Amino acid sequence: MKRHTLAIILIACFFTACTHSYKPGGPRESAYFDKADRRMSPTMVRELSQDQMQRLTVAWAGLIKSVELKEISERDLQATLVIEHRNFDWITDNGIQIAKYFLSQKGEGQFVAQVHFSRPIEMSYEKFRSSFMEQNKADNMIIAYGTPMVDKDQIVLMNAMARPIPKYLFHTRWNY
Repeated sequence: MKRHTLAIILIACFFTACTHSYKPGGPRESAYFDKADRRMSPTMVRELSQDQMQRLTVAWAGLIKSVELKEISERDLQATLVIEHRNFDWITDNGIQIAKYFLSQKGEGQFVAQVHFSRPIEMSYEKFRSSFMEQNKADNMIIAYGTPMVDKDQIVLMNAMARPIPKYLFHTRWNY
């Protein structure tokens, strides 16, 4: 009986453990994902003219280093995220492990993402801030999309959208 159960578990793991292309977390991210050039790295962006950058949307993965959230108006907010870029193969691993995303230990330095959004009317600023800061903790993974701009050797993603991914869903032990 034990061998039969073990065989079934191994067969199930074999058929369910597979990799897939990265899937955006919802319709808003899908719109950015479809538009973004995921091959364009920070080093490549630094070589572009400002005019070329303005016509470009990139998608980069990394680790959150710091977050600043400020209220622009009663409902409008701006988050400034400092992110340490990490190479990412845009593959989701749906094996038996909990982690689904595998970032490289290597990257191309820090960049900043400027994200503008509106707070839901029914949620107080304090509750929204608490929830936002919990999701965007330092060292969580993040997928950031935006139009790059270089300001004093710092790349800033303008009009950005970002998807935070909690620590338990990723690893950074690969070198690619």
